[in-house]
Amino acid sequence: MDMPKRDEIVEIFSKAISGGYAIPHINHSDYGDLIAIAEAGREAQTPIIAAGTMMTTSAMGFDKISAIAHILASEGETPFILHCDHCPDPVLCKQAVDAGYNSVMIDASDKPLDENIAIVKDVVEYAHACGVFVEAEVGHVAHGDGASWDANVDEAVKLIEATGADALAVAIGSEHGFYKEPPKLNYDLLKQVSQALPSVPLVLHGGSGIPADDVRRAVRDGIRKVNVGTDVRCTYVAGLRDAIAEMGIERHTQDIIAFAQARAKEKIFDVIEMCGSRGKA
Repeated sequence: MDMPKRDEIVEIFSKAISGGYAIPHINHSDYGDLIAIAEAGREAQTPIIAAGTMMTTSAMGFDKISAIAHILASEGETPFILHCDHCPDPVLCKQAVDAGYNSVMIDASDKPLDENIAIVKDVVEYAHACGVFVEAEVGHVAHGDGASWDANVDEAVKLIEATGADALAVAIGSEHGFYKEPPKLNYDLLKQVSQALPSVPLVLHGGSGIPADDVRRAVRDGIRKVNVGTDVRCTYVAGLRDAIAEMGIERHTQDIIAFAQARAKEKIFDVIEMCGSRGKA
């Protein structure tokens, strides 16, 4: 099947909202784990999102990633969404749209609210005209630097109403990367935002290392997209290391990659189970 357009993605999330589950979002770092994400989605019969950070997309290129993703989508019957993650630059967001991504995140969460709104609105207008889904962020989820602050309910409502963004990342105490100690998620804040924006998919960033029961509770309280990157990437890279150690460097590259992909898929299946999305395609 083709990668879904915005209206189809909206419907995918609408089903998640009514069904009380979340859509798994997995960050890829090369072509091997991108393929693993698509295969895991097909095998678990779940809609799934493969996302690239700015480091990944700048290294690999929007056009090449998109070309592979469209092929992967055509090989299965489960919805496969290609997402540009945490893009701080509207120009780059638009380049991803032009390259064939069907979902983008414009992240201006480090800006004052009015500036955040203006930037998000610009991207929404461009992306929606091309049938592309848009995620924004309110509050700020730290990127390993400890610079985070929780979302504000009034600001969340104002941003959505002013921009028409399709999904909203809400900072509720999580951070990107691994945690030294399990985070304390602000479930009360999550419930408040969910009640204020009942039809908007809320996104949990920084899923690596959050205890599974905490993720499940967040899903019960309104999270409809769970982002996991570091955990899967490290599992994939460790799989490459272990494959080389077990097989030796003379073993064909494809055998080594297949070993690492299998490891990554095991971790992706764990995320799918936390989201409760297995069989929801």
